[in-house]
Amino acid sequence: MTEIKIQKKKSILPYVIIGIVVLGVIAYFLYTSSYETTGEKPLSKNDLTSVRENNSQVNAYLSLTLSGNPEMALDHAYMNEALTKLADATEAMANEVGFDIKADIDKVKVLAEKITKDPYAVTHSSDIRKAGDIISESLNSMQKAYFPGLKNEAAEVQRTVANINPQILTLDQKDYINTFLRSAADLLQKMN
Repeated sequence: MTEIKIQKKKSILPYVIIGIVVLGVIAYFLYTSSYETTGEKPLSKNDLTSVRENNSQVNAYLSLTLSGNPEMALDHAYMNEALTKLADATEAMANEVGFDIKADIDKVKVLAEKITKDPYAVTHSSDIRKAGDIISESLNSMQKAYFPGLKNEAAEVQRTVANINPQILTLDQKDYINTFLRSAADLLQKMN
């Protein structure tokens, strides 16, 4: 008779233990690499969205703009104040990050003053649109250079200022103007 050799089945337990150890080592390295400290390296200009400042010019503009629906009147006093505070807030934010927009801000302030000179002039919406375009371009340039995470907010400011029609009287498009002012406030608040 032939002899039948019976072999014992090999245990898979050592392979399972080795697999668990390897997975544990991988999990450890993944966990520790996701919690690196940033204290050792200086902030780059792309890290500025995590730095919170408390700029008084920005806060003044935010309190004016986000406090509800303002009443625009024929004298355009509110619009003058809003554009002036927006220009001041934009300039203050630019100064914090080292961005030079002084010449543009001066143009905006001239346009803001111009809309209060003659309450019956039909060029107010054109002047507001020009000021909005200047502010929007300045904010967009700052966003690209220093706040890359705020691309959508900067695009929203540009979109809302584009809705202001220079051919329509200012008081007939209050909603578009207020939407522009609020979108600029939103962007500045996130930059602040």
